[in-house]
Amino acid sequence: SSTRTPRPPQSSDMYHSMKPAYEQGNWDEVIRLSQEILKVEPEAADIYYYMGEAYRFKGDPGQAAAAYESALSLTDNEFGPAFVGLARARLLADSNANVLPLLEQAINIDPNFGEAYIESARVKLRDNNAKGALQDLSEANKRLPNSPLVFYYTALAQRQENATDLALQAAERSLQWDVSYMPTYLLLGQLYAETGNYVEANRALDVYLKYEEGDAEVYLLLGKIQFNQGNYAGTLEQIDKVIKLD
Repeated sequence: SSTRTPRPPQSSDMYHSMKPAYEQGNWDEVIRLSQEILKVEPEAADIYYYMGEAYRFKGDPGQAAAAYESALSLTDNEFGPAFVGLARARLLADSNANVLPLLEQAINIDPNFGEAYIESARVKLRDNNAKGALQDLSEANKRLPNSPLVFYYTALAQRQENATDLALQAAERSLQWDVSYMPTYLLLGQLYAETGNYVEANRALDVYLKYEEGDAEVYLLLGKIQFNQGNYAGTLEQIDKVIKLD
């Protein structure tokens, strides 16, 4: 992506203030500073991109899409990350949106932008195209080696393919690279439960519930595990939690 340096002196200071605001997730400040910079640099596509990201993280897909579209119009549609942003904004507005053409454009413009492949894989998993997702994730892995997300989505795809052992390997690799990513613990719990390894399933789900204690589906899964082990009191205890939550 173009960072358009050097900036004019009057917008340079604002840009330097915007970077820490972005890194800290202070999205309102990012938007405010973006708008100030654009008064000085109305053609700054990268600033529209940051603004789009800020609106997206705030959960405002309409404003995000408008900002990404401005970035694209200023670069003759040659700004790969803005196509990925636009795809994500459309998915935020409608989880079934057809965004694969946008992601293909992003990859054509910038074949080394690994996040485009991850996003494409997520959409293909949604559409039950695990084979297509695995191809995208293989490309993502070349560009983003050791990415926990690549391994996480690879595990989901292998699970869709009923390749439980490969799914477990990928999920364990994901945790090696990021022990704080909670969806991996949930996936590991589900995979271990499916293979009958209830000790490891319980261990993974315990970690998950420390941070996501309102997830009724997990208590349901724990109830099934207790039931399969013949522990009916434990089963009822988990079902009570499900009823309280849901």
